[in-house]
Amino acid sequence: MAKVPVAKLYNHYYIDRKFERLNLFRQIHERFGGASVLYPGSFVHVTPSFVYPTAVYIDKDDEAKKFFANPVNYAFVDKRKHYKEASTVRFHAVDFQKGFDEPDESFDLLVSLFTGFVTRHSKRCLKRGGLLLVNDSHGDASLASIDPDFQLVAVGNQTDGKYTLTDAYLDTYFVARADGTILTPEWVDKHLRGFKFRRMADVYLFQRV
Repeated sequence: MAKVPVAKLYNHYYIDRKFERLNLFRQIHERFGGASVLYPGSFVHVTPSFVYPTAVYIDKDDEAKKFFANPVNYAFVDKRKHYKEASTVRFHAVDFQKGFDEPDESFDLLVSLFTGFVTRHSKRCLKRGGLLLVNDSHGDASLASIDPDFQLVAVGNQTDGKYTLTDAYLDTYFVARADGTILTPEWVDKHLRGFKFRRMADVYLFQRV
């Protein structure tokens, strides 16, 4: 059987730049399980589909729309998946902040990486006990840290594209600096970035309680 080529767009943005984050998704799945992922603002980052049988991607970007409109572009998922079932990939070509058609509490993992306030617009879709993988480039991890629906369960840091996920010393994260600034949703809305905490990580893993 002929080898299915990796799509050029995926190769350029994720493989060439060592930004697939495959080992991160594998660590999360090995530790917590789950079968479904919701990824708003995904662009063409289909790496979660290598680990989770069902993945829903959402993006308004024109290149992403073209990518997902042609199944040939992500046929390589079936060659790289780490599960026996057939992969299921769905795509919504919309701005996730304006709403999308997916049922409440139906996903095991919600991904928020380098995009807007995913938790604010998509938390409804995450199961109770489900996981939020988030960074703080746009302040979404900061928002999750003060959301009573989320509990921090792990943090991850990367070196040369490889992530290490740990649950050690979690109480040392999201501790405010001593300048008196108080983190609120209004602060994040105003600054559109993460809060400056005493200790930072590359990614954070929260569980919806």
